Amino acid sequence: QEIELWLKEIVTSVQKTKSDRVSLQAEELSFPEVTPKITMCYYFLSGGIEPMELQIIRSDNFPEGGIVVAGDGDIEVLRWIFDNIDGPEGELLSVTVKIEGTGNAVNYSNFTAAIFIDGIQQGSARNFDSNGIAIFNDLVSIIPEGAISEEFTLVVNTIGPSAPGTMKYSILDVLVEDFENDIPITTFNGVDPLSVDNPLEGALFELIIGATVTYEINTFIPGVDIFENTVDNNVINIRFYATGDSAAIKDLYFENFLDPEIASRGDWKLYDENGEFLQIKQMIGDIVHFELNNPNRIVIPNGGFTDAWLKFDARDITDPSQSGHNFQMDLSEIEGRTLTTGENLVPENISGTATSEVFTLLMDPSRAVGINSIPYANGNGIKIYPNPAKDFLNITPIKDIVRIVILNSLGEVVFSTTAPIDNINVSSFDLGLYFIQLHMKSGEIVLKKLIKH
Repeated sequence: QEIELWLKEIVTSVQKTKSDRVSLQAEELSFPEVTPKITMCYYFLSGGIEPMELQIIRSDNFPEGGIVVAGDGDIEVLRWIFDNIDGPEGELLSVTVKIEGTGNAVNYSNFTAAIFIDGIQQGSARNFDSNGIAIFNDLVSIIPEGAISEEFTLVVNTIGPSAPGTMKYSILDVLVEDFENDIPITTFNGVDPLSVDNPLEGALFELIIGATVTYEINTFIPGVDIFENTVDNNVINIRFYATGDSAAIKDLYFENFLDPEIASRGDWKLYDENGEFLQIKQMIGDIVHFELNNPNRIVIPNGGFTDAWLKFDARDITDPSQSGHNFQMDLSEIEGRTLTTGENLVPENISGTATSEVFTLLMDPSRAVGINSIPYANGNGIKIYPNPAKDFLNITPIKDIVRIVILNSLGEVVFSTTAPIDNINVSSFDLGLYFIQLHMKSGEIVLKKLIKH
């Protein structure tokens, strides 16, 4: 037992000092009966297993003072490799990282980090403690024998309140074991072991607030009827503001709150504040997505504003069931970049509300509803009132009317009569838009529109 304890002490000394050889003189010991075991130990320590000479080397070229927008995700801050040219296969078990911050970046709990190899996360993400320390102790990465390891990347997420300030990341310690013998290996940074006093230091980064973008309705556009084959119908006019930095909008998502059937019956256009056409898109599902590439991005000056217009071209309304559909467009999401750094706008720095009025898409009244071969009369001499109507609808004069048909917005007949009546009870009708066909003695049809409230 005494010999065993002594040998353990020697092995520990070898691990700490990285001695290449240790000479054990058996004759100096008072245990001649165990000389063969001491000799085997001498062989083990002096040449049976070479100590692992592992070097950690920073491999990125991040510049000092690089600018990062606080709140942006997945920021690469440090890359490194292990030089294991002279050593056996090893297993990386843990990495200890420290952040040093200034300004608002001293609140280290605002930072989360993870370690990646070739875009694949190794182990779990970690939060930094109040001292700026994060220990990644669930890594299971192999350091190949006699070779350079794959490149490791430290990726950090921040939040907006971390700016302004600076941040710098260093590796204080790594735990690597000889894969075959489970012997801990000391890693070197240069000629000295990696430690708090000899860390692997990364670059210094400056954290800035970046652009804050807000938006709102600029010009009120009342909801109107949009007829088939009309173009450039104004739907919504939006004003964008930027503070903290200039910004460029590259993606806009408009969502239709109402009837998705509108999707296949129109083209959506985006224009800048000068009336210059930017892009045309169709609705997919209930979303219109504009993807703007340079030079068509909407640029918002720092401390200023710019406008954009959404317009609609109507088409392909061929029967009553397609007429009367409503849409209401909302700017549901925008994406862009801060111009100083080129970094993406931080979602928490974007806010606003921009929702259009309700628009109704109708068949061109010059075409018959359901009976395209029958011409329409202008019907200027026929009046319907009150409109909107609640209980009763009056029609005058009726002397030339031979049939009255009322259709809902889906093209369904809800009332029909050949009697010459001038007062119709509409109290049971659902609220909404209706179309009235007045069939005349001449064979023409007069089309009127009714709102039931």
